[in-house]
Amino acid sequence: YFITPANESEAASLSRPLDGQTIQNEFYQVTFDNSTGLASTLVDVARSKTTGLRQGYLSYNSSGDSNPYIFLPLNSTPFPIPDAGPVALTLSSGPVFQEAFQVFEQNVSQTVRLYSGLPYVHVNASVAVRLEFHEIVTRFYTSLQNAPNGKPVFYTDANGLGLQQR
Repeated sequence: YFITPANESEAASLSRPLDGQTIQNEFYQVTFDNSTGLASTLVDVARSKTTGLRQGYLSYNSSGDSNPYIFLPLNSTPFPIPDAGPVALTLSSGPVFQEAFQVFEQNVSQTVRLYSGLPYVHVNASVAVRLEFHEIVTRFYTSLQNAPNGKPVFYTDANGLGLQQR
């Protein structure tokens, strides 16, 4: 592979800021709330089905015994990130994907991407080293009903080792 610098006019044609608060591909549309900068709805374009969506990052005080494999909060009360004000949001579009870049605070940001031709929403979080004795988590809230036998089902990714049903 070779990386060749683009001149300004070429770069401008490859990526452009988006007006509005929505990114979309042929499968999904994600809309972000103007006042908070957070995702607010997810639309399955093929089915014309809209799902309410909210996401937040939370910080838990933890003991010194916590590590990447063991979550040991001191209590069950998290603190929201950011604790004041809206999330900074930048939307952009190019020939390969549309993206939303969100900054929750100096150490917590994420990119939400919709790639052309791919039927999923890609979320890439970046959490820099924070203060000691804090656990950072993200939580998604949706209007989906997911309880086939009266018990909700969800999946987690065990450090890139594959999804596990919980």
